[in-house]
Amino acid sequence: MAEHDIVGREVASHELCVRLEQRLPSGTTLKLLVKLPRIENYNGLKARFEQMKPEIAKQLNAILDSRQKQNQEATAAATEQQKRQARNLDDFNAKSESVIKPALQEIVELYKSKGITIYLQESNETLGRVGIVFPTISLDMRGQYGRRDPKPEFRFRFDKGDRTLSLYTSTGRQSGPAGTVSLDDITAEWVHEAFAKYQSGSRH
Repeated sequence: MAEHDIVGREVASHELCVRLEQRLPSGTTLKLLVKLPRIENYNGLKARFEQMKPEIAKQLNAILDSRQKQNQEATAAATEQQKRQARNLDDFNAKSESVIKPALQEIVELYKSKGITIYLQESNETLGRVGIVFPTISLDMRGQYGRRDPKPEFRFRFDKGDRTLSLYTSTGRQSGPAGTVSLDDITAEWVHEAFAKYQSGSRH
């Protein structure tokens, strides 16, 4: 054995102990125990006197877990809402093609037979400066009332949030809301009756 071989190590929580042995010429073995300060590993270990109390760590973990759960639930709810609104918009497009547009087109043809030209118009959902602009389907009535402000029209606006159609009418002199109807309840008869009331000057 070399004169200053390290023959053992003991690691404490706060110090490093090294045991040295040296054999003297007389044959006696000299044993030394050297204690060295231990350097904490700051890449993962906490300083010995800065450890967080378990009850505080438990409290903070509970708070963070609760917030994370709330965020996950909010994200899931927002995702479900988007899916539901997308389905509602698809339903509106289908009902528009099968019921609303044909009913309005009948009105267009009837007025055309009387020499009055009105137009069926549509607008898709868009993102405007102040948010989402709802899709609409309408009759441009300037062929009957002339160019006025506000524009003469018979217009349905669809809200995909609650599946509701809002009717707005204008002759250029009188204008305003004229009733609402659920997407599930609207029929060609409902459209025709609403238009007749609009033309007669009565409101819903």
